[in-house]
Amino acid sequence: MSLISIIIKKEFMEAIRDKNLGASLSSILLFLGTFLFTSKGRLSYIFIPYTPLIIGLMIGFSLSNNIVREKREGVIETILCSPMKLKELWLGKTLSISIISTTITILSTYAILSLNNYRLNFTTIFYILITIPLFILASIGLLSLIYFYLGMRQIQIVNYILFMGIFLILFTVFKINISEITWRTISIITSFSTVTFIATFLMINYVDVEKLILTID
Repeated sequence: MSLISIIIKKEFMEAIRDKNLGASLSSILLFLGTFLFTSKGRLSYIFIPYTPLIIGLMIGFSLSNNIVREKREGVIETILCSPMKLKELWLGKTLSISIISTTITILSTYAILSLNNYRLNFTTIFYILITIPLFILASIGLLSLIYFYLGMRQIQIVNYILFMGIFLILFTVFKINISEITWRTISIITSFSTVTFIATFLMINYVDVEKLILTID
């Protein structure tokens, strides 16, 4: 079994016991209930594309708190003293958190669409199964890298900055359509996510492990 698969299995087991996941799921259920109640009959106009992105980030950011806890408790430092490389650790955590977040997001999205009798077309299916997972993967990968690199004090505010920054870029700079799924929207979000993940994947090679350990305190 590879080191990355070991990390993924470990993260899955911890996510099951994680209270943050339960709190996030409760928040998602409350959000979905409110959304369905207020959007009945208007789903096609307000659901796509931002709702699944918000759900994915809410779950992903919540699960990413495990990185903060492990960094505070010295677990990250211990792991980095083993043969495991930082990129393997980063990739294992990014993949595990992204898989859980994506699964919950897709199920939540399908539930909303089904309850509102929304007819799926190829564009919507592509958006849900390809674009959203890529977006979540890129966002969690970037967040994990930031969590590894920053000190504990800076980490406390990075969630809000990253969350707002991503949506400001997508909806203000790129001006994607927030009322419906179009191929332009899909291409922008998919391209943005792909470039972000590749850039993060390359940047992890330049992280100074010794400096990372020093930021634990």
